Amino acid sequence: MATQRSLHPATRTRRAAVALAALAVLAGAVVVAAPAQAAPPDFQLVSGNPDFGFVKEGSVVTQTFSLLNDGDDDIIIDPTGLGGLNVPFVVTAIDFTGHVIPQNGHASFTVRYTAPTAGTNTSQPIVLTATDQTDLSTTTLPITFTAKSLATDPGHFAITNSGGGSGVDFSSLTVGDTVKRTVTLSNDGVIPLRFMNSALTVEDESGAAVPSITISNSSFGDAGAVYQPGESATFDLTYTPTESGSLSATVHIVGVNASTFPELPNVIEDLDVVGSAAAVTPSPTPTPTPTPTSTPPATITGTGSSHQTTSMTTTTSSQLASTGLATQSPVLIGAAITSLGVTGVLIGIAYRRFARKARR
Repeated sequence: MATQRSLHPATRTRRAAVALAALAVLAGAVVVAAPAQAAPPDFQLVSGNPDFGFVKEGSVVTQTFSLLNDGDDDIIIDPTGLGGLNVPFVVTAIDFTGHVIPQNGHASFTVRYTAPTAGTNTSQPIVLTATDQTDLSTTTLPITFTAKSLATDPGHFAITNSGGGSGVDFSSLTVGDTVKRTVTLSNDGVIPLRFMNSALTVEDESGAAVPSITISNSSFGDAGAVYQPGESATFDLTYTPTESGSLSATVHIVGVNASTFPELPNVIEDLDVVGSAAAVTPSPTPTPTPTPTSTPPATITGTGSSHQTTSMTTTTSSQLASTGLATQSPVLIGAAITSLGVTGVLIGIAYRRFARKARR
């Protein structure tokens, strides 16, 4: 008769441990195989800036905002949350009311802001809710709309010049002369502005360039420079007319928006320029003074005593000068000399007769 062998207690313990391990593996497999829960819906704002920034009093700014469904399932967005926006914000359009937005689909709405009294800061928070169309779970998206109203545009600069006045007046000058005025641009807005040489142009009333006006010595140069609110830039305007006539031109100045609000426009201001130029007046040519022509002296010699010899040189010259005969025609001068000669001869004859009577 066969004898039944009993298992050693250690052996029974090992077999029990193996069985328990097998059950643990099976249990783990069951846990891993359990279906996972669906992810909650998800959507986000992908375009449009709810911070409307700085807006001039009375101005209107409109923005369109886009929402993206970047979850795993279709969703419906409840537009009720947009009702939380009040004046000065107004919702003007919604394209997703009651519509199912598929995965990676978009929805949009439009908001208009009208800037109230300058100095008013507005902040209005809202919450949008989306519902997953598979398991009806929900998620929310908070958005805060803000804006600040100003007395001026957010980008603005004032223009002054060294000649005074609202424009540049070069006054009147002569062709070829030069006059210079220094122009100052003061950033009195609330955003930084970039100035550069290429953003300065001078045009006449027809839109043509004005070669008689040049721009130089700018503080920003060709590369340009950014000027914060309260800072100033400068450049020189020089007028050198090449022909006579009046000057009427405009300097166009562009301040480029250098802020973090790309939707804000660049700032463009115009500076009027006037002046005139006269032709150069030639100096008169002086009239030369005529030089008198002198006449050679005449000598008349009589006969007899030494007193009979009379030199007419000094007398004749003096008489001619005092009577103005030196400037008369040669005929008159000759006649005068002949008359004086005859007079001298007669005096000589009379003197000889007087001398004879005296000796008797």
